[in-house]
Amino acid sequence: MRYSRQHEQEADRVGMQNLVAAGYDPNATAGMFEVMQAESRKYGSRPPEFLLTHPLTERRIADARNRAGQYPRRMYQDNPDFHLMRARVALTQIEDPAEAVAHFRKQRKESHGAEAVAAQYGLVLALTRNGETAEARTLLKPMREFKPSSIPYGLAGADIALQEERFEDAVATLQRGLELVPGNHPITIQLAKTYFKAGRYTEADELLTAHAEVKPTNAILWYWLAEVQGLAGNVYGVHQSRAQYYFLNGAMPPALEQIDLALKLAPNDVEVERLNQRRGFFIQVGHALGQF
Repeated sequence: MRYSRQHEQEADRVGMQNLVAAGYDPNATAGMFEVMQAESRKYGSRPPEFLLTHPLTERRIADARNRAGQYPRRMYQDNPDFHLMRARVALTQIEDPAEAVAHFRKQRKESHGAEAVAAQYGLVLALTRNGETAEARTLLKPMREFKPSSIPYGLAGADIALQEERFEDAVATLQRGLELVPGNHPITIQLAKTYFKAGRYTEADELLTAHAEVKPTNAILWYWLAEVQGLAGNVYGVHQSRAQYYFLNGAMPPALEQIDLALKLAPNDVEVERLNQRRGFFIQVGHALGQF
């Protein structure tokens, strides 16, 4: 147990170093631990500390405060987009659209400053999901006029257009966004989603195929790419995308099956050689994982 505890202390120390290097406030670490500790109390009694490898105790919180004190004091600017993303995440935790609308209406009335802006943003998203796009558009308009370059606001506008099946408007908005921020992941995914909803599967395939080269380790991206390729009639691409999806999830036998199916459709010797190299790599990984 002491060995694992030492590793936990080292993780806290290195984690704080990374936090500071990334420009975040090291003093926030202790605050985060306090929140986690408070949440853990909801689950009732817990084992003694010496039986825990990740104890959220006063000692660990105190250690975090002491480490933070070793760094120079500075002012940390609050990022407004943090509040917007927190509202977006909060929306995903509310299954009933009407309940989500009521939640953000209440939060909007009770909040101030950046939190009020985020609550209105959350309300826009909730209204859109609930089909109340007219009000969502009205609330979003002044926000976009105040900050026209905001990616979250642009995505919210595209969401409204998509909900109203104004596909061309949504595509135009998202394409402009990619011109300003090439390769942006949220914009790219939203554009692919719009192509998908509009039945433009080949364009979605081309977009996600190029994006997968930039983010080759994103398993969900490969999953959706395979789905889109199937609808676009790109069977050769489907097998390769599924193979990569299974590989990233550590499932070598089905990954190998997909490579074998792709080999049967390979258009030339160059592709056969590339797939065979991939096949050999999957076999090596499978043996290392004890799956073969």
